Amino acid sequence: MVIGGFAVNKLETWSFVETQPGDEQVVQNYSVNPPSVYGFGHQAYYEHVVDVIENGGPQLVDGMKGRRSLELISAIYESIETGREVNLRFKPKMARLGRV
Repeated sequence: MVIGGFAVNKLETWSFVETQPGDEQVVQNYSVNPPSVYGFGHQAYYEHVVDVIENGGPQLVDGMKGRRSLELISAIYESIETGREVNLRFKPKMARLGRV
């Protein structure tokens, strides 16, 4: 996967060894390149959060997925800084993040 664009929201390449159903639509459906990073980039997500708060319904991202995303981003930065492969450390055994 290669990302780019002003807000790093543009999917330039989406290709994996093991394909999944719907892969061919990912770039078309989820890639955007706003004119600047100010006020763009995450509007659809913020609208979804407000909708869930006001009307209920399932969240796009729960706490566990959020934690995994932060771990991945931190590992990417560490790999860039060290020039080495970084293992993802978090192996959940019991966690209730995002669950009531």
